[in-house]
Amino acid sequence: MMSSLMTHGLKNREITMTDKFFTQTHCDRCSESLEGKSRKMSWFTEDCLCEICIKKELELRSKLNNKGVDVAALEGCGKVPEGV
Repeated sequence: MMSSLMTHGLKNREITMTDKFFTQTHCDRCSESLEGKSRKMSWFTEDCLCEICIKKELELRSKLNNKGVDVAALEGCGKVPEGV
């Protein structure tokens, strides 16, 4: 049986994929250095966040929830809600 790499003409090529999330050096929101620090993906967007911005986003989610907003429906919506 022929592998999928061979069927696509990539038999002798090395394939490497690097996810930006794991290699970027600064927070997408505040530009804080991520070197040697914890990071997490935003609930709302694909932003890579530092610990400070993670905390701010968790507070925002809590405020939205307290206002009766269905926060679960906003997961991955692509935009951080404003006016809270």
